[in-house]
Amino acid sequence: MNSEKKRLYEPARVIAVCILIGLLAAIYFVVGDGAAVRFGDNFETVWVQHDFYRLFTAIFMHADFHHLWNNCLSLLILGLAFTRKSKPVTFYFIFLTGGLIGNIGSVIYHGIMIHDTTTYSLGASGAVYAILGALVIESFVMEHGSDRYGALIYAFLALAISLEQPHIDHAAHLCGLVAGIALEGVLLYIQTQRNLYD
Repeated sequence: MNSEKKRLYEPARVIAVCILIGLLAAIYFVVGDGAAVRFGDNFETVWVQHDFYRLFTAIFMHADFHHLWNNCLSLLILGLAFTRKSKPVTFYFIFLTGGLIGNIGSVIYHGIMIHDTTTYSLGASGAVYAILGALVIESFVMEHGSDRYGALIYAFLALAISLEQPHIDHAAHLCGLVAGIALEGVLLYIQTQRNLYD
């Protein structure tokens, strides 16, 4: 298998790993006693008990299989588009870092800005929105003509639709999106600077 064909298969491998982690987390959540208490619910337990590891583990916890399905489907669509243009390690970096920043933003918003002590948040949505944000930047840098606006329109519609849904952590979504835009922007800038001096 030549390098070009191998690269075409790489997105599926990356997505399969993320879906597998999500499925295992969801199964543990359903069959394990108190799984979400130990690994999810990133707000009050982080803020009051200083369980900072939950900012990371909450990315892989989901409320139910419908929640998991929605995130995995979005991750599949966006992840395949992203890894066709970028290296798999970049996908992992933005997914995990963006999800972490999204959860931190959620904690700051609910805990500091509006003093909400009852909201709990879990799921990969912040990380998924980070991938979407990275795609927005990639589209403007690498695409031409009307194609460059596709990811931006998708991001706008996704945010607009989520505003109509109950029990959605909009702070995590927005912070994840902004994190993805910023992270991809920095990575592309670093790559451009390296190319200039190669």
